[in-house]
Amino acid sequence: MSNGARNERESRSRWNKGFTLVELLVVMVIIGLLAALVAPRFVRQEEKAKVKAARAQIELLGTALDTFRLDVGR
Repeated sequence: MSNGARNERESRSRWNKGFTLVELLVVMVIIGLLAALVAPRFVRQEEKAKVKAARAQIELLGTALDTFRLDVGR
């Protein structure tokens, strides 16, 4: 085999090591599906966290009002 033919084959094999458009599209679809499944759970967790924070603030306000009543007497 000549040296020129070997170099041409090696350069062709290096060029073919990339991803095809179909492979990239499949990966993008899989990532999109995973995001579509996971995103709603994060939104629900955020809403639950807001509700918990609001309840904690209401309890703190109630405690502050009780302390005020004890200090002021009314």
